[in-house]
Amino acid sequence: MRAATKPLRAVAMALTLAASPLSAAAQEAAPSWQKDNPIFRQGGEPRGLVLPPAQQRVFDRDAALLADIRVALAEGEYRRKAGEIDAAAWRSRAAELQAAETALRRKWQGIGTGQDLMLSSAADSIARERMAALRAQYDPPKQRTPWNYVTALAGFAKDMAVGLFRDSIGFLGSLFSGLFGPLAVLVGVVGLIWLVKDKRRKPKPKPALSDNYGSARYAEVRTNLAHEYDGHRGVFFGKSSAPELSAIPIEQQTGAPVLSTPEHHTLIVARTRTGKGTRVIVPTLLRYGGSAIVIDPKGENAAITARIRRGTLNSAVHVINPWGELAETFKERGLAPATFNPLDVLVRDDPNAVAVAQALAAAVCPTTPGDKDRYWQGSAANVLTAVLLWITDQPGEQKTLARAREIVSLSRKDFTERFLVPMAASSAFGGAIREMVSPYLDLAQETYSGIMSNLSEATKFLSDPQVKAATAQSSFDMQGLIREAVTVYLVIPPDRIDTQRTWLRLMTTAAMHTFKRYPLGGRPPHRCMILMDEFPALGRIEDLPRDIATMSGYGIDFTLIVQGLDQLKDLYGAAAGTILSNCAYKWFCNVNDLESANYLSETLGKVTVQTVGHGEGQNFGPGGGGHSENLNYGETGRPLLMPDEVLALGRDVAIVLNPADRPHYVRPVDYWRLPEAFAPLASAYPHLYWEPPLAYDDNPYFVRGGKQDGGHNGRQSGGARQRAAKPNGKMTRAEALDLLGLSEGATAAEVRAAWKRLMQKVHPDTGGSARFAQMLNEARDVLATGGGEEGRAG
Repeated sequence: MRAATKPLRAVAMALTLAASPLSAAAQEAAPSWQKDNPIFRQGGEPRGLVLPPAQQRVFDRDAALLADIRVALAEGEYRRKAGEIDAAAWRSRAAELQAAETALRRKWQGIGTGQDLMLSSAADSIARERMAALRAQYDPPKQRTPWNYVTALAGFAKDMAVGLFRDSIGFLGSLFSGLFGPLAVLVGVVGLIWLVKDKRRKPKPKPALSDNYGSARYAEVRTNLAHEYDGHRGVFFGKSSAPELSAIPIEQQTGAPVLSTPEHHTLIVARTRTGKGTRVIVPTLLRYGGSAIVIDPKGENAAITARIRRGTLNSAVHVINPWGELAETFKERGLAPATFNPLDVLVRDDPNAVAVAQALAAAVCPTTPGDKDRYWQGSAANVLTAVLLWITDQPGEQKTLARAREIVSLSRKDFTERFLVPMAASSAFGGAIREMVSPYLDLAQETYSGIMSNLSEATKFLSDPQVKAATAQSSFDMQGLIREAVTVYLVIPPDRIDTQRTWLRLMTTAAMHTFKRYPLGGRPPHRCMILMDEFPALGRIEDLPRDIATMSGYGIDFTLIVQGLDQLKDLYGAAAGTILSNCAYKWFCNVNDLESANYLSETLGKVTVQTVGHGEGQNFGPGGGGHSENLNYGETGRPLLMPDEVLALGRDVAIVLNPADRPHYVRPVDYWRLPEAFAPLASAYPHLYWEPPLAYDDNPYFVRGGKQDGGHNGRQSGGARQRAAKPNGKMTRAEALDLLGLSEGATAAEVRAAWKRLMQKVHPDTGGSARFAQMLNEARDVLATGGGEEGRAG
């Protein structure tokens, strides 16, 4: 009988918890569903559910979510019966909602006995008014008519007849009880014995889980921002969510943006075609209020965000574009090409001039640990350092990279007589020039040739006249990034990254040393984000493993973007661990390498799960035999996500490791969907995306007039349909309707919904067809104006 009383004890315990009076302050702070719920009221006074504060917040959130699910189920069923929605489509949607409801109830059932009942009651209270509104809309009370009274009278007559029949049965029962009473007692005793034995067979209730094997879990869904302007301070990662919310459309979820905070570096890990640009880089640049240096292959990020940063965010903007990528687009948008000489950071009277020159030379002549050519590369860097210091010290010399390349390209006789000998006698910079070149005066020809050939190879990027022009002088002061908000875009064609990675490393090194010269204390708080897309393609930056731990103290926050952790390890070897550990924020999405999957799985940790053992037995004795079944519950640990589960997450879920909380489960959001995705926050945080309204320029890689801006071919999706353009370039109304899958008479809202649905599938930034996207835009415009070549034909 003990097993039979446990559910009663659970209910009694729940009612006891509900019966504890609340103080006035606690009543005021109690959730509205508790105040209104009869279970939590007694004698007109509210009663409280005793839960720890953190668990209470989760309970309140899940109760509201369960209420939303139940309202959605009720509304869908009403609409199905009314013929407003397709029955087959509704069955699929209803299954998703029912699965979400079951997951929520099981979650609280596992936390404690009776908690799922409390959650259900709370959800019903929250949903009461909305349920009443649905009943009033779809099933209103019927008006009283004479026929209603006839029906009621018939029902009364039926009830009377049933009552008379029951009385007759009762009389017959009393008669038979006198005759067959002893037999009934015997049957009752046998039945009682059977019930007792049956109770023994029932399994023991599930015990509550402990955290003995791990307590890993995701952070609670974040529904607010610590400050209204948090969206302007860091990297945008997506919308706070949870696995159990996957069945709810993202725009109906109440999650807030998840962002990094200043003084922390960020690592973005995602394979190609994940949408790193549209979901992380562009959303960040459209709202980040500090200075920024952006490595921008193709110039796409600059084209979309530069004018907004200059106008809305009041940032000075400089687009360094040596090869004229998207030149016409930038000219149309009032963005003149900029230039910068990295040697401007070398100042003669700077006590750290030698260290700066060495860093610049290392960016040109990087060494890789264990490289067999380390001696030759290191010697080439020493010679280049001495040359950079020499042209900085000598009056009348041109302090440019092109001049340094010209000097080291001289014959040995000319280089020795005109430069090495005078440099060996120099006392500038504490004799640093002399010390660096003296070992190379009397080298054997073979050794000298080996060093200079390495130096010639390292500086060959300067043979490109576009690079010479872009580095000959500076059109802006790098120190301006410290004094005010300044954005610098380094635009480079993707096919030039391999040959011009040295230029990108030099620009990054120059920025780092500019900030190193001015520690945070005593200067304006304009931090700078260095956003390095395709980070491994830049090659090794010698200073980075050493300086990444300290650069946040100088005002620089790195955002490094890689396709997998294996790339980082291949490039930096053991130093990759230093970079990884110093990136406080790590965003993983759509990973496809096992090293990244294993790292994320191990870092997330383990969660305690329940195990169930099943046993059966037979027993025999003088009084008979019996059969028994036993369920035994235990515990073990498993990773919150297995490596294979990480690999299967896809591109619509991201995991964010962060320094201040448990890992965030987020839903990535494309920049054009930001206001829609965060609409529930519009009234509380208008400055997020509404005041001022989110703005961005068109992506120039959309096809316009049959040509692709910048001279590149449009990217195409193999599954996308394409139609030949009409000779005059115009689309008829009938073609526009057909393209969007609409019929004549479609409303403006239906046109926009169809356009948005298709555009999300074929947008070029998500791997779709630029040509088809352009046709969708044209169809939308034709239907919006009521035009088209043939008007309303068809």
